[in-house]
Amino acid sequence: LAHWCRQHGLKDQSRAHCLSALAIANDQERETIYPRLGYRRLGNQWLSPQELDDWKRAVTDAENARREWGPKLERIARMFEGSSRQRVNARAELNAIADPRAAPAIEQALGSRSFECASAAVAALASIPGHQSSLSLAQIAVFSEWRPVREAATAALRDRKKEDFVPGLIELLGTPISSEFGIAQNSRGILFYTYVWARETNG
Repeated sequence: LAHWCRQHGLKDQSRAHCLSALAIANDQERETIYPRLGYRRLGNQWLSPQELDDWKRAVTDAENARREWGPKLERIARMFEGSSRQRVNARAELNAIADPRAAPAIEQALGSRSFECASAAVAALASIPGHQSSLSLAQIAVFSEWRPVREAATAALRDRKKEDFVPGLIELLGTPISSEFGIAQNSRGILFYTYVWARETNG
């Protein structure tokens, strides 16, 4: 039906039938349906045109922030390896950063460099508002090799909005969403339909 509608210029109807087919399709069949809806594959996920635009914008923003903040943060990271005075100055410069766009660069430059750098990164990120810093804190809380750093990052997340970092962690820890469609018939001949979405995670 979707193919016929598309041939006859009925774009809205074609899309509606594709969405209906998508609801009952298996994984192999979805591979042919998603492109008809304008979706693009990214890794193991299919993204809608709007999601793809949002992702491209996020990548561009992150790259611009890395170019802007990367050199400064690398210099601050090296200062942590110097004298006690240099380390004090490094911490002061780091804590003075308030731009939310700097959060990923702080995580990248300092988050795994050393225990002192990671601890300073958590303290700096904790003072920066926004979802970027929340996601960086969450990733440090999960992946840092130092337990005190993980605990500090976890503590910093307690007052943050869960929607700012939980979806990102789910993407890291979970498998792609799978679905199963079923039809059953009771003794009186009435049909029942079931549609189950499932996602396997580590917890």
